[in-house]
Amino acid sequence: MAHITHVKIYGLLGRKKPISFDLQRDVNVIFGDNGGGKTTVLKILDAALSLNGTTMLALPVQKAEVDIYSVEHKQVIKHVWDRKSAAASRQSEAMAEWIETFPSGEFPHQFLRSVDAEWTLSPMLKLKKGGWKHTFLPTTRLYLSNTYKVSSGKPLTEAELDSLFFENVNKSWLRYYSNVLARVRAIQEEGLRTVANYALAPKIEEKTGPKLDPLVAYDRVKKFWKRQSAAEIALGTKASFVKRYETEENFRLIVDSLNRLEEAIEKAMVPATLFMQKISNLFSAGKKIALNNSNELQLQLQDGSPLSLAALSSGEKHLIAILLAAMSAGQSSIIIDEPELSMHIDWQRQFVETIRDLNPECQLIVASHSPEVMAEIADEKIVSI
Repeated sequence: MAHITHVKIYGLLGRKKPISFDLQRDVNVIFGDNGGGKTTVLKILDAALSLNGTTMLALPVQKAEVDIYSVEHKQVIKHVWDRKSAAASRQSEAMAEWIETFPSGEFPHQFLRSVDAEWTLSPMLKLKKGGWKHTFLPTTRLYLSNTYKVSSGKPLTEAELDSLFFENVNKSWLRYYSNVLARVRAIQEEGLRTVANYALAPKIEEKTGPKLDPLVAYDRVKKFWKRQSAAEIALGTKASFVKRYETEENFRLIVDSLNRLEEAIEKAMVPATLFMQKISNLFSAGKKIALNNSNELQLQLQDGSPLSLAALSSGEKHLIAILLAAMSAGQSSIIIDEPELSMHIDWQRQFVETIRDLNPECQLIVASHSPEVMAEIADEKIVSI
């Protein structure tokens, strides 16, 4: 996990003076007119986090320095890319091709020096391929897959693009939700072990007294066992449950433990539940997001009938794609270009707050020229380009 702390860019769009700015751990809005370099800055940040020097070659910039704080290493790592070094490296690559024309063993390799065309790190670290974990959502975020047919080379139809959106969104959702369900299963297994331990333990003589309201305890434990599809078998009637909870110490310890585990399950489910609530609250005409039998996201109309996500408007698609990516980002950086695209003005006003509600641990970096997006953002979190 890592986040960006400082950026310095030389020669952005031919500027004579470098631009330099700090980035906050939570929220950052890069603000400016169209064509002012906002998108280029985001691409530089993505390239630095990805350790991708090839992307930098196509950007109108001479040099970039990006400081990234590594949570694992507990230090700031300076990432530097220099076009001059990249040009020298390309010359070295050309020389390497020339060397291959010599018969084996006849070229004096000891005189050859190569220059790294990629990002240089200080201090040097060995990172996994792809660099630091992060998410970059460009303006083409709805279709982050190849939008051209491999066989014919023709652009995809509108229907095929809708199908691609549905596929990409549900792949991302299922990847996230499967991790949530895995945590829930682990908690449930702990609950079963707790029940077995207390059920097999010697009778406890010390009386601690009820810690929960018996009726509240009944509802919480019933909810826990309902996830196991065994609520009635496990609990019996409400009256018998209350009596046992008030009089049997071992039973009470089991119930109190299951109550804590149910609270842990609810906590693990909060982001996913909140995601669907937020989306549903922002949608109009009574539409809401629900899960089908395969745990895929689907649209539910006011009359209860289902509808594919592919039928959503452009603004609604952007909203789902962005919020899902933000929720899945964890403590890493999420970089978004023009989140206001196709968004209703009310959504723009709630955008940053909604993302922070879904994932308060991510570093949010957005480029925007919408006053509504930054309406409630503190000045120190706004970078003017």
